[in-house]
Amino acid sequence: MTGVEPEESTSKRAVGEFVDAGPFEGVRLWLGRNVLAKRVDWIMHPTPALGDEFPALGEFSDWRDRFLGLMDGWLATNELSVVRIGLGVTVVCPVQDREDGYRFLQSALPMIKFEENWSDFSFQVTKEIECPHFADTPLSGSQLNCLSKWNSIILSVMNPEQSMALVPSMYAGRLELDLNTAASNKSVISMVKVREILGALSDISTRYTREGFLK
Repeated sequence: MTGVEPEESTSKRAVGEFVDAGPFEGVRLWLGRNVLAKRVDWIMHPTPALGDEFPALGEFSDWRDRFLGLMDGWLATNELSVVRIGLGVTVVCPVQDREDGYRFLQSALPMIKFEENWSDFSFQVTKEIECPHFADTPLSGSQLNCLSKWNSIILSVMNPEQSMALVPSMYAGRLELDLNTAASNKSVISMVKVREILGALSDISTRYTREGFLK
């Protein structure tokens, strides 16, 4: 897909696991295949920290589009029997301090009334969302599963040998999304619909990052 040989290739043939990984255009790509589970995972993550920079891909919208472009090209050139599709996203929003992190959460989760003395807050919920692209597919009549996790965190990158931070710690609001189709479906989805549904998952993730929790 990338036209570049992977930097690392590992396998556990006894359990049917194969992994290719390596740098690509300033990031790292990870491809995992589990033959027995009939599962393929593509992961894009930042390269290790350099200097005082905290490792991050950059603006969500930019990297979302780049990742989807890669996946669209890969799906178009591979014959796959797809029965389930998922998209995972982790987004952090830098803030000034702990209090600012909770103000971020309050704006994203307006249905929760935050108290000044709260700490270690974490909110997680799964809700079902309708997806128009499910029409005329084996997923017709089912809902899209949307798991969202929200919290305020302190990010640190540590050197385990010296027990010291490699870059300054950073306060941030954090959103983790896991969007996926119903596990009960066992029928193959056409590749045209697979690409449409993946685009719909991306649109929902974008709405979460812009609007906060979707009611």
